Amino acid sequence: MKKSSFTLVELLVVIGIILVLAGLLIPAVSGVQKQGRITQAKSDMSTISMALAAFASDNGGKYLGASTGSGSRSSYQWGNVSVAPQNGTVKFNAANAPWVIWELSNPDDTNSVKNNKRKIRYLDPSPDYDGGKPGANNWLDPWGTAYVILFRAPGNDFMNVHASGTTHNLYADVALYSCGPDGTDNNGCNVETDNHGVNTADDVATWHK
Repeated sequence: MKKSSFTLVELLVVIGIILVLAGLLIPAVSGVQKQGRITQAKSDMSTISMALAAFASDNGGKYLGASTGSGSRSSYQWGNVSVAPQNGTVKFNAANAPWVIWELSNPDDTNSVKNNKRKIRYLDPSPDYDGGKPGANNWLDPWGTAYVILFRAPGNDFMNVHASGTTHNLYADVALYSCGPDGTDNNGCNVETDNHGVNTADDVATWHK
C-alpha cells in the first residue's frame, strides 16, 4: 500500500496560509494590548487624582502646600524637589512626580515629607512600587515611565497643559498624563485627540477621551 505524504507544494501552501493568518492576528492582538495599557494608565491616574483630591480636602483645598519665594519667583515643593510655575502650571515631570507619590504613600518619612503634615497615607503603593526612594521604579505607567503631574498655580484660572506653544487651557486644579508607549514627554499631546501636527505624540492624559 502506497504511503500518503504531503508534497513540497502542499507544504508551502499550508505555510503560506499560516503566515497570512498570523499577519492578520498579530496586529489585532497588539491593538488589544495597547488599549488595555491605555485603560490601565487612565485607572492609575484616576487613583492618584483621587488621592490628591483627598489630600487637598484635608488641607483647606490646597494641592500645593510647601513653597519658596513669592510672586513670579515662587516655587512649590513636594519631597526634595521644587518646581516653579509656567503658563499657570506647576509641572512635576516624570523625574520629579515620584516625590509627590512618595509623600502621599510614605507620610512618616520626616526627611522628605514637605506637604503631608498630617501624616495621612493617601495612596497604597502600586505593584510597580519598589519600596525605595522615588526613582525609576516608583509607580510606573504600563510602559515603564513615571506619570507626569500638573497643578494649577495659585492665582491662575487655568493651566496651559501644552507647553509646546499651542494653547490648551485646562480648568482644573490637578491633571496627570502618561508619556505613552514611546516614553517621550509630548507635553500631554496625543495625535489622535489633539490637532497639533505632532505625528509621533502618543501621551495618555486625564483630559483625553
